[in-house]
Amino acid sequence: MCARARPPVVRSVQTPDALTALRTWLDTFEPKTRKLGESTFTTKQVQKIGTQADHYVEATVAEDAEKFPVTLFLTRGQWTAKCACELRKDCRHIYGAGLAWLAEANAGSTASTDAASTAAAAQGSRGTKRKGGADWDAV
Repeated sequence: MCARARPPVVRSVQTPDALTALRTWLDTFEPKTRKLGESTFTTKQVQKIGTQADHYVEATVAEDAEKFPVTLFLTRGQWTAKCACELRKDCRHIYGAGLAWLAEANAGSTASTDAASTAAAAQGSRGTKRKGGADWDAV
């Protein structure tokens, strides 16, 4: 018996309705925050974004020497978020992460649900060190 190919998993944070709700929610941010958030996104400060559950998206936003974890929550069709910066909510990091999630979802990529493959990819991107400290390229 041949194994059937399974359709990709579509998380609720990836549905068209959820993405439309995210765009609408991001439009409620203050104009100054939106401008700063657009800059955060376009300068690729959103370093990592993904989901491991149906109801939230996690991102890491780097700014200067600091990294701010951001979580976007989808609850009953409404988006909220928290950030580790001093503002905690409605900040440029959240806005940038929201734009990054929209771009990720629109690019058609699906979030990995396999923690082992995610960890392996992260390990592979770091490379290994030889004695003496020189880096090898990741295989």
